Amino acid sequence: MRLGRPIWIAFLLFPLAGCSSNNEGRIEDTLWVCEAQTVNGNNLPHGALVLAFRADGSMTCTRQFTDAYPGRYTLSMGDYVTFRFDRPYGDTKATVHTEKITINGDKMTMVDADGTVVKFTRAKEGDVPKS
Repeated sequence: MRLGRPIWIAFLLFPLAGCSSNNEGRIEDTLWVCEAQTVNGNNLPHGALVLAFRADGSMTCTRQFTDAYPGRYTLSMGDYVTFRFDRPYGDTKATVHTEKITINGDKMTMVDADGTVVKFTRAKEGDVPKS
């Protein structure tokens, strides 16, 4: 017996059901400030990295208090979020970065593809430290 196309499509898509983003509804319209920590042997002061996610899918990553990287973000399956910056990020030549982001209350952990971990705390606009 041969199955029709609609049945095959449903069969192939069934494993994807329920595989949505764990960050949906938790990351939109939020602002995150990095905690003081050591990352790859370097001191990262409180607020030296700030991530702002807006509901329209736009975002800004601000490094070292002044270097802003605007772009867009896309929620992927599970904990993954893809950043698409308008220009290469930092010392890399890449504009697209996929990060594993876990949000637990007012704490967020971001893990880069190379395993680098950065911890953040949810903030409000007035809470962002200045250089």
